[in-house]
Amino acid sequence: MIISDAGLKIIEKIEKSGFEAYFVGGCVRDVLMGKTPGDIDITTNASPADIMKIFKKTYPTGINHGTVTVAEEGITAEVTTYRCEKGYNDGRHPDKVEFVADINEDLLRRDFTINAMAYNPSRGLVDNFGGQQDIENKIIRCVGEPDKRFSEDALRMARGIRFAATLGFEIEEKTLAAIQKNAHLAEKISNERIAVEFEKTVLGDFSEKALLLFETGLINHIAENSKAIDFSALKKLVELPKITPLRFAIIMNDGAAAFLKELRFSGEIIKTTESLMAGLGIENPIDIKKYINKNGMKCAQLLTYVNSMQYKTELQKILVEKHPVFVRDLEIGGTDLMEMGITGVQTGQVISRLQEWVWENPHENKKEKLLKWIKEEI
Repeated sequence: MIISDAGLKIIEKIEKSGFEAYFVGGCVRDVLMGKTPGDIDITTNASPADIMKIFKKTYPTGINHGTVTVAEEGITAEVTTYRCEKGYNDGRHPDKVEFVADINEDLLRRDFTINAMAYNPSRGLVDNFGGQQDIENKIIRCVGEPDKRFSEDALRMARGIRFAATLGFEIEEKTLAAIQKNAHLAEKISNERIAVEFEKTVLGDFSEKALLLFETGLINHIAENSKAIDFSALKKLVELPKITPLRFAIIMNDGAAAFLKELRFSGEIIKTTESLMAGLGIENPIDIKKYINKNGMKCAQLLTYVNSMQYKTELQKILVEKHPVFVRDLEIGGTDLMEMGITGVQTGQVISRLQEWVWENPHENKKEKLLKWIKEEI
């Protein structure tokens, strides 16, 4: 099984220093699923201090929990010392981390069976909890007792649903029941961490499984403004590109801004989502021009994924025929108006009326015609 040639060299270097090391977690899962792994995670019985001695370029990204990021062979990999965790009073982080010598003890602390496998080329696959079989059966199952796993770290409930939406797996019955039972624990999770899981869920290839957030009641404990989500619209996401504001715009109602602000999404995502929502269903060419003028061409083009064929036709016509949409497109400017004696507040009023007239009569955007219209109409 080939996971990462560069990662393998990191493992070899650790083992040449007298320690053992394994690929672990998501990268093992991905390869067993026939996918190219993303992040490379390695676990070892070497201490963080040992790792920082072995490699020249290291970063203590999670030193308190035994994690050192190693830059080697053109990649970065997180290398974490075997550990066990004790006490989770905040429902998210262990009160105490103890380094251990046994890979099997380290795997016991992990969330789901599909993430609790380790692989070393010479020692093979370590799969104590049936992770490989669960991958074959497309099942998400907790390691050990689900209640215990979720009470240790409530974010695992949202992660489980995210894996269902990204991998297309079913959540095992006992694990799903535990999410429903322990949903209230999610109130301890930071909004930023919830936002990451929610976004990945909605962007998943099987995003309709985000319905599990509603069915388990988890959504009610991760956001006060959860009613902003229209879960019945999830089925519409299947054919859409994985563009966050576009997918958000389809599954949210008028409470979208409050929901997104609560989860600390960026101002850009909130603004774009609201802009896209405002353009849903428009078809009239003048309405389209008004929309572009207010929200920009990027949003207008994103709407081609969801609006009607008439919308697409009208937008294409505006682009091909180069219809004037913005004030800067007008063939006259402030100097021309000043020469006509139009100044101050009246300038803005005239420009606004002129712009609307040109939206309706795009081929009249010639200086002499615009000046004539102003003389006749104003």
